[in-house]
Amino acid sequence: MADGFELHRSRRGLFGDDAVSYEHGRPPYPARVFELLRASGALRPGCRVLEIGPGTGQATVELLDAGAHVTAIELSDVFADRLEDRFAGAAVTVLRGPFE
Repeated sequence: MADGFELHRSRRGLFGDDAVSYEHGRPPYPARVFELLRASGALRPGCRVLEIGPGTGQATVELLDAGAHVTAIELSDVFADRLEDRFAGAAVTVLRGPFE
């Protein structure tokens, strides 16, 4: 019988097979999230952001639009490929693998 973390590891890659469907089906983050980050001073031009599990980059777009430099850690190679294609030339570094 698998322990809880082993089960988690087996499930966490389930979303990473179809980047296009994920991107179209995933609801956007509320604009208020980014407004609050800007208002608090945490999101400003030139800041550095560590984005864990960026998927296909919904939040990444908002972070870049605010002038941030983003380091994105993505488990799925399919999603990492999509991020690299989508943000080629932008202030994004994509790292592949689990966060931990």
